[in-house]
Amino acid sequence: MGTGNSDKLILVPYVRAYRARRLLVLILFSGLSLAVGFGVAFWQFQASHVAANAENIELRGDLARVEKEASGLAKKLAALQRERDIDDQTKKNISQMIQSLESTITELRQDVAFYKNLMAPSTASKGLTVQKLSVQANGPKGRRYSYKLVLAQVATNKKYIEGVVAVNFIGYRGEQKQIFALKEISDVTDLGIKYRFRYFQNIEGELTLPDGFIPEKIQIVAQSKGKRASRVEETFLWTGSGEVKHVEKKD
Repeated sequence: MGTGNSDKLILVPYVRAYRARRLLVLILFSGLSLAVGFGVAFWQFQASHVAANAENIELRGDLARVEKEASGLAKKLAALQRERDIDDQTKKNISQMIQSLESTITELRQDVAFYKNLMAPSTASKGLTVQKLSVQANGPKGRRYSYKLVLAQVATNKKYIEGVVAVNFIGYRGEQKQIFALKEISDVTDLGIKYRFRYFQNIEGELTLPDGFIPEKIQIVAQSKGKRASRVEETFLWTGSGEVKHVEKKD
């Protein structure tokens, strides 16, 4: 029995030492595995980080090139836009200039015809005449207009002629026909405007059409006085936007 007890006392430390060595080996192996795994992971991370940095550098270079190209294209676009605006404005200015010149040429031709008629009148137009009537709107949507009436003495202009001239606007307000004398819609104070001239006289001013009134005709009645008194009545058609057209003459 004594021998058996001594054997047991010897085996117990041996088993514990063996287990301790196994545990130590296992811990060392695990630590080594972790170290190797960490090293591999760190190497992979470094490799991917380097690759990512290289890719980022390349992308930044591409971005810089794209931004530079975009900036250049934006400048070119702005320059083209300015050129187009300048071209459009130039075309608009030229168009307006042409219209102005055409209008001036038309007026000059009318003036030439007017003076020719005074110097060498036709047999049909002698004595007191309504040479011209023009009405122009003062603004695109207003009811205020500028008017110009030209009276002339054709052929018989050796002496002065004098008298009065009346201007009437004939039209409708709704379905009701109405007539407004120039005195009622302008600064003219008399029903008949006095005139006195040898060759011609311009009668100019401004008028305001009553609300709701749509003119259709303008009637001009000129009456001279003296030994050779005469009466001239002419009618002009209101064609819209203040434009008028001669349609009838009565002596």
